[in-house]
Amino acid sequence: MKFTRASTLVTAGLLASVSIGALVQGFTSAEATRRVEALLARMPGASVGSVSVDPWTGRAAISALSIEANGARVTARNVTFRTGANVFAALVSPAFAAEGSAEADDVEIDAGVAKIHIPHIEASGTELTGDDLSEIIDPKSALTPKERLEKLTASSIVVPEVRADVTAGPITESITYNKITLSDVESGKIGDLTIDGGTVSATGPGMPGPIEGTMGAFSSKNLDLALYARIISESRTDPNEPLGVLYESATFDGLQLKSGDAFSVSVGKMTAHDIKGRPFVKSIRELQDLMPKSTGATPTPPSPEQSKALLEFVADMYSSFEIGSTEVSDISVKVNSGPNPVAFSLGRVSLSNIANARLGEVAVDGLNINANDGHVGLGSFAIRGFDFKSTLATLQGLSPADPNAMKNINPRNLIPTIDQIVFSKIDADVPDQRHQGNVDNGNRDKFSIGKIELDGSNYLLGVPTAFSAIIDNVVAELPSSDANVKQLIALGYPKIDMSAKLAIAWNEAASELLLKEITLKGAGMGGLTVKGTFGNVTKDLFTGDPAVAQAALLGSVIKEASLRLDNTGLFEKVFDFAAKASNKSADELRKEYITAASVGIPQALGDLPAAKAVATAVAKFIAQPKSLEIVAKSAEGLGAADLQLLGNPAALMSKITVTATANQ
Repeated sequence: MKFTRASTLVTAGLLASVSIGALVQGFTSAEATRRVEALLARMPGASVGSVSVDPWTGRAAISALSIEANGARVTARNVTFRTGANVFAALVSPAFAAEGSAEADDVEIDAGVAKIHIPHIEASGTELTGDDLSEIIDPKSALTPKERLEKLTASSIVVPEVRADVTAGPITESITYNKITLSDVESGKIGDLTIDGGTVSATGPGMPGPIEGTMGAFSSKNLDLALYARIISESRTDPNEPLGVLYESATFDGLQLKSGDAFSVSVGKMTAHDIKGRPFVKSIRELQDLMPKSTGATPTPPSPEQSKALLEFVADMYSSFEIGSTEVSDISVKVNSGPNPVAFSLGRVSLSNIANARLGEVAVDGLNINANDGHVGLGSFAIRGFDFKSTLATLQGLSPADPNAMKNINPRNLIPTIDQIVFSKIDADVPDQRHQGNVDNGNRDKFSIGKIELDGSNYLLGVPTAFSAIIDNVVAELPSSDANVKQLIALGYPKIDMSAKLAIAWNEAASELLLKEITLKGAGMGGLTVKGTFGNVTKDLFTGDPAVAQAALLGSVIKEASLRLDNTGLFEKVFDFAAKASNKSADELRKEYITAASVGIPQALGDLPAAKAVATAVAKFIAQPKSLEIVAKSAEGLGAADLQLLGNPAALMSKITVTATANQ
């Protein structure tokens, strides 16, 4: 932003200088002076020390140029113009030839809080006429900012150095840019803009010390200043105007800041691609005029009409910009002041595919926070498909005349939709102020998580009808002082490594809700998976109010349910532990369990063939615990009224079909 303000003022001063030069091309010294004076007369606060022209060589020189307008003052010690045209050609056309050039020395721009110093400026290869350039800088010209910039054409503009001194209250800041080059400038578009880096410094009260820093090189391609001017100053007349390219690409090679040993900041490479935009339906100035004007210490609240106008502006703004991608890498912040230094680092932050109130992806990689007493790390984080079009559309539909407008809308219409949220490689080792941690006698919390992933799609009023949640490899030591986990530790699990998954999906055509899986797994333990199919599930479950949704849930039926156990070590440890507690061998205890299952399950389930099949599978699993799966189906489905049969397993078994398999 600081560079933008500086470059705008520099461009204004340069245009003023070049326009005066264009006016003197091809005329005698007396005529040139007259034309310059005529231009300056239309510009309050403008003056010139002297003008000299060599009509035979096409060289003109101006000394002590000063222009003052809109609170800013531009001065230059010398301004020199050269063209390849001799006097006779210039009399025919007062335009610069293709090899024309302009130079200015000791340019200063005083804008109050900022003073900009430019030792030298060079411009070459412009074909603008004196009349064109006169219109560009004439404050009384009818040209819009966009039209003024569209007249700017040059093969190159080079500024070897720019220094900006900024004073904001007690804080002073100095920024120096090295060799600014604008190439292929045509109709307000800059083909290539480069800056060879720079330096920055700042001082002020409250700072631990002076801040010093360096900036890397900057470059951009196809920068459209005229379109920027339209966005800032105009409104669009065509609601469907396509977006234009603001700039094709930009690269900044980072910066480093430090204040002695107190703190340091380092930012690596920054890139941006395919940035597009268009003017808003209501211009920024029009929006400012609509805003309430505060007269006292308490701000005046906006009227309903003003609030609606602001919401419409926000909605239009989100549809008037597109970002292909932006990325910042290698961010590092170190704070050494105080008893506990902190270091913060980020490997990468990126945004991509932002358009029409939808964010394609925001991603963070390599987050690390380190202090003397702790560490938190995050391998990566991403939000994908964040869409808030429905939120904006609902707010836009509010009536300014309705004092209870929010009462008449479904609040779920305000909920944005998200395709995916992902965290990976989380690890933490931090103090526990409550002394209830899992390590170091409760004084610390230490754990890691491989991945957390949430996926949603097919939204209805902010609720995904297809959803999955995954959490992988939650690894943590178990606190020996916690009575709730002592049994696990006794079984031989001083540390856990757990994973879980939930996945559901609604099939509207079949009116079925599929519980694709609820899975819980433990490393060295095994896994439990539950699946199911619910019938007669209507849209009311997702779109109705709570009472309607509850009725829809009670009207659904269970058509199929399954349970699967996979053993990878837990049952062996349970048998061994139970055997020791009963002073028996594991084999003896296993035989007792096999007998109990073979006899007890058929008795409990009504001694039906299905019950015997279940008992056989369970006994086989106990004998050699690998896997056990039980599947229950009901052609008509079990409804809420059938839940009372849970207390009568035999009656329940008569209404369903059950199959059981072991070790498959």
